[in-house]
Formats: sequence, C-alpha cells, structure tokens
Amino acid sequence: MRQVINRKVFDTETATMIDEWSNGFTSSDFHYVWEGLFQTKAGAFFVAWKGGPMSEYSVKKGNEFSGSRGIKLVDRDGAYQWCEDRTRFEVIERHFADLVSAG
Repeated sequence: MRQVINRKVFDTETATMIDEWSNGFTSSDFHYVWEGLFQTKAGAFFVAWKGGPMSEYSVKKGNEFSGSRGIKLVDRDGAYQWCEDRTRFEVIERHFADLVSAG
C-alpha cells in the first residue's frame, strides 16, 4: 500500500513492519480490521490499515457503507501508544524501552 502524505511517499513495501494486529475476523467479514505499524528508513512511523464496511474504518458512499484502507502518520509517542493499546508489550520492550520505567 502506498500513499502520499505531506508531499512524502509512505509505502508498506519499502518500510519496516514493526508489528501487526488484527481483530480476528477473516478479510471477507464486514467487521474485519487489520493494522500494521511501520517505520520508514528515515525513521518516520505510520499505521497502515484495512477495514470492512462494518468496522471502525468504514466509509459512507451514498446510502451504503464500504470498507477502506489507508495510511496515517503517527509520531514516536503515537507508535508507542498504538503498541500499548493493543497490548504489544514485547514490541514496546524491543522498540520503545526508553519510554517506560519500572512501576
């Protein structure tokens, strides 16, 4: 998936996937959601997503809803938060250890 944002190309084929998450539904299910956290060679983070017509990524087209796919930029704190929200603690330890401290 490729998308131009702020005059820069973000491409899931050339960036490094740090982690991915799915809600467990198959891609043919209307509730399906897949997300991937990526980092570019320049160090920028982004989340790529695909979602079905009854997912949080649905878009209204006329009187119907459709699935969508896209890319959104996140800063380093946003990438960390993406991991925390999805309980990806091993990824946090590997990529964002400097952002956490012992409780």
